Amino acid sequence: MEMQVWRLNEKTGEWQQEGPALTGHSDWVRDVAWAPNLGLPSNTLASAGQDGKVLIWSEGRDAPGTWTPTLLHDFKVRRPSAFGGNDVPCMSASSMPSYNVLWCRRLCGG
Repeated sequence: MEMQVWRLNEKTGEWQQEGPALTGHSDWVRDVAWAPNLGLPSNTLASAGQDGKVLIWSEGRDAPGTWTPTLLHDFKVRRPSAFGGNDVPCMSASSMPSYNVLWCRRLCGG
């Protein structure tokens, strides 16, 4: 299944798809969370699919609009969410009955 990232073109006021569609899930994508860069080199997305995977997507530092997926965990996920401050963006994911995963990115981008 595919996801698309859209950005508002401030000159035209229209939404435009940014780069190619993101592929990585083999079934429906049920939820997406976004962590803005907030002073870090790039934006981060988390996606949860009906295939049980939680993927972390990192935007290319030198190529905005290109996204690289990393498998965070493979389990039946109910909902990922983004939270954190300017210095520690984090993603969390939980599933039934009692699994929780927390992922935080270091300031150096790791």
